[in-house]
Amino acid sequence: MTELLKVIVWPVTIVFLVFKLRDPLIALITAIGQRATRFKILQFEIELGALVPASPSLAMSAEALQQAVVQESGTTFIVQGITKSAAADYVLVALGNDDQHAWLSSRLFLLSVLIDRNRVVRCIVFTGEHGGFIGAASPRDVRAALGARFPEYERALLAAYGMASTLPLDELRNGDLSEAALTRIATGFLSNSGITQNNEPASPHSGWLYLDRSAKPGAPSTWELAEHITAGGLRTLLGDRLGKGRVVGAAGTVPDPDSARAIINQPGVFVALVSSSGEFRELCDRTAIADRLSRSAAHAAS
Repeated sequence: MTELLKVIVWPVTIVFLVFKLRDPLIALITAIGQRATRFKILQFEIELGALVPASPSLAMSAEALQQAVVQESGTTFIVQGITKSAAADYVLVALGNDDQHAWLSSRLFLLSVLIDRNRVVRCIVFTGEHGGFIGAASPRDVRAALGARFPEYERALLAAYGMASTLPLDELRNGDLSEAALTRIATGFLSNSGITQNNEPASPHSGWLYLDRSAKPGAPSTWELAEHITAGGLRTLLGDRLGKGRVVGAAGTVPDPDSARAIINQPGVFVALVSSSGEFRELCDRTAIADRLSRSAAHAAS
């Protein structure tokens, strides 16, 4: 008899809650993507803060890392932008069009390692030509994919960590690595002979790129074990680990009901708000919103 009552009562309860919460739920979905707001569902409030982009210092470090000359002073500047950056949700990596050759695989690997190790951001947002949204991925997934394609990167990173192992323990406390430790790791990685060579490698066509810096006074031209990252190459490299969820909508505004429903129905964790032409505007966390919604509904039902 008890089981029969459960079978009858629960569907009736669910129907009642849907009817009771219909208007608040519609309003909640409509508010998805709005910056720094709260939404009240019955007596409970749901936070709807938009995801936070990286600070200018981290963004500048990412840009500087693209094809920086391997020397400690250069990597120190890059690392400073990472260690001094406030906590953020994502950093933007602009690949541009395929002819720009903006990013090397070796530099993207190192960036993902550094920001993942010190938990600087949750994900990397990739944009292409005219700022078009390509996708978003966690730093760990980016590192894993590039490390699988270039195992030499993982070996060079292990060697760089060995160089940092002689630092005082004070440089390794509080869960994050200090600026000195990260600088030593970054410099050690990029100067590793398995990654960078001053002279033409024995097999120059087996994955090595010539970085011509003749137009930059004092900057030596080198060979680097890398490939240029393009939009198509990135999609192939990351596969399902590249989140491509997107909805047309203006940043910092309340989307129309159709767009709001589209956001909550997107797969994955991160959903981008883009312009009608596909240009990236903002990022939101779909699962966080869904979780807050379910918790509020559970509280309302209790």
